[in-house]
Amino acid sequence: MKVRNSFIKKTCSFYASEYHLVTMLLPHIIQNVEENIEIKTFLQEELNENVDNLVGVMNIEKLKQKIMKNITWNSKNGLNYNMIKKELDKCKDRIINLIVSGNYNYVEQINQYIKKWLMKNDRQFVIEINNCYMIEPDLNYQRVISKHECILNTSGETKINSIFEFEQGASNF
Repeated sequence: MKVRNSFIKKTCSFYASEYHLVTMLLPHIIQNVEENIEIKTFLQEELNENVDNLVGVMNIEKLKQKIMKNITWNSKNGLNYNMIKKELDKCKDRIINLIVSGNYNYVEQINQYIKKWLMKNDRQFVIEINNCYMIEPDLNYQRVISKHECILNTSGETKINSIFEFEQGASNF
């Protein structure tokens, strides 16, 4: 998907707990770290302890310092557009992986702020937005999935059109 001067890839995932979320994300994040892709997080819940525990269990200690140093795992509740803008303006690289996690309303609001920032920005970016939705009883999963190109789970990333047969792109963003 293209937004102004930037190419956007949107991936979704669904998680039952913070440990489940980190288990899904960690292999993907490690790959990004190894490729020196800049990672920014917008998290409704803090993940510091979960990341610390899982990185230790997964026997990837040598990457632990790099992962923890380059990525902020603190929660960012109460975000507004100016806070998102300030964080995204700090991006030095043109290739960025954004991780957004929380309930449906939180993820959607952050995505609107990201879109607004992109619409006002003249720089060209390649951005992967990983929207991680907390599992909620009333969540319309089909609507969420239709707004994304790929789905990420503990088995890795899969193109949505290869596993689901409904029309994607229900939203421009």
